[in-house]
Amino acid sequence: MTRLGGVVLWVAVVVVALFGAGLFLGTAGATPAAPMDVWSDQESDAALATTDSNTALETDTGSSQPLVRMVHDEATDPDDGDPADDGTIETTYFTITYHEDYEQAAESIAAVADDHYVVLHQKFGLELPAERTRIIVGPRDDQPCDAVGCVDPLNRVWLTTDQRSVLHHELVHTIQLREHWSPLSYLSPPEPAEGAFIEGTAKYLDASPDALERNARFDADAIELTPYPVSSTEYAERALFVEYVLANHGRSAFDAMYLEGDVDALEAETGESYATLRAEFNGQLESQRDRLLEGGAVLPAFTYSPLEPEPGDEITLDARTPAVVEALDRTWYPADDPAAVTFAWDYTGNGEIDATGPTTTLELPDDGDWSPAVTLHADVDGETHTATQRIVLSGEGTLEVIDRSVPDTAVAGESLTVTAVIENDDPRAIEDTISLVIGETVIDSRTVSLEAGERLTLELSGSVPETLEAGDYELEIRGGSGDASTLDTGLTVELEAASDPTESGAGVGEGANETDDGVDSNEFETGDTDGSSIVDAVQGFGTVTAMVALAVLVAALLGRVRPRS
Repeated sequence: MTRLGGVVLWVAVVVVALFGAGLFLGTAGATPAAPMDVWSDQESDAALATTDSNTALETDTGSSQPLVRMVHDEATDPDDGDPADDGTIETTYFTITYHEDYEQAAESIAAVADDHYVVLHQKFGLELPAERTRIIVGPRDDQPCDAVGCVDPLNRVWLTTDQRSVLHHELVHTIQLREHWSPLSYLSPPEPAEGAFIEGTAKYLDASPDALERNARFDADAIELTPYPVSSTEYAERALFVEYVLANHGRSAFDAMYLEGDVDALEAETGESYATLRAEFNGQLESQRDRLLEGGAVLPAFTYSPLEPEPGDEITLDARTPAVVEALDRTWYPADDPAAVTFAWDYTGNGEIDATGPTTTLELPDDGDWSPAVTLHADVDGETHTATQRIVLSGEGTLEVIDRSVPDTAVAGESLTVTAVIENDDPRAIEDTISLVIGETVIDSRTVSLEAGERLTLELSGSVPETLEAGDYELEIRGGSGDASTLDTGLTVELEAASDPTESGAGVGEGANETDDGVDSNEFETGDTDGSSIVDAVQGFGTVTAMVALAVLVAALLGRVRPRS
């Protein structure tokens, strides 16, 4: 393909991705299914033959990793034209389809997949997806990647084995794909450090410390930390860097690598440059080997039940290592004496200890004075390790109108303005669409986002329909773009009939819609003088911005795209 042809193809892909992802509208969309850009590793099936299916890989990983980008036409089942659809199992969070020879493997995966998924989401304060994730179990030849497992851009998991470490690894990648992914991420390879972070955190979470110690080279000259690991050794070495960061900079630095996946986030959290971190990593390899033999770094974390509670519910917090993590031959708290590990809980983040012990109960506050997060302090062999985790609440919070200014009268066909003070008295951040309604007619709507406990002064202004007759009308301030729940009612306004333009001396032709200074009164809207209201943008500006952005992207591609053989 010529350079120009490659550019044209990439531009076409980008345009389709931008519109499909709804970037011009600020929404997410789908990715074309075939041919597929797939993230995969190159590990052979032989690595799995020597491992116990309930423990972490030792010669590993056999799993894909969203990193080595490969383009394949999706292989299909020659019998019925759809990959791995000879049987289907549904769990709470997964739809698992399989080839007939893989029914037992699919059943084994179905028995544990939900538990792995819940722990991974709770540990990192993430919401579980509303829709089921698809897992496809079948032979390697029918996968879009040359590996025993992979995750494709549609966030489907492909597996050839029921080994739990492979499943855990790929589920980690589905979360990373949701957290990091955008259509433009496929246009170029990841930065080396970014790739090492993604692969290193996934590998660290699925493998035992003993397995990492056996597979890694503790040689600074040999470790490159490139984004494309192709062997068990290279996967283990990326996990070594992650373990070093966790041991020396704590859980928050680990989360920066896992959830944000870039160098800037890690540097901001540690206060050190990546070059300094890499040099420190190289200098501690021998002591790190000893640490791994003793169980590795502490990863403080907790789970809670019930899942996704509501404000006001009582929940149980549990800092003990979950069974699904122990099944990977891992523990969150490696210690000389596990029974001597102690736990302390700070429910509000104010630095005061509210409870002690491996488990505790908490009645969730139901107001905006509490951020839905809990801090755990774990004392292991005399050192304190801290983790602050978000509690994911169910349902959606509701904003409140705590004050408003409403005119006594209005005129049909003219502007009506209401000023309202909106408050989020809920533990959750809330985004909502606020509307001003007269009768049953919406005359203005604004979308607002408020953090827990935040207030906003909002000006709602729109033209009263000319068709309304004189009389008293109810005004409503409504929230909820879908259910139109009423935030404020009981407001009334006396409406006067529309004025006759001929009576004011203005003709029905030229100048009828202009103010005294000749400016079209409908062209702009102004907010409060303090700038607190939300003001509409100039019409058409979003389209211009999008076209400029696309032009810049094309220019960038001209400098980046290379011919492929």
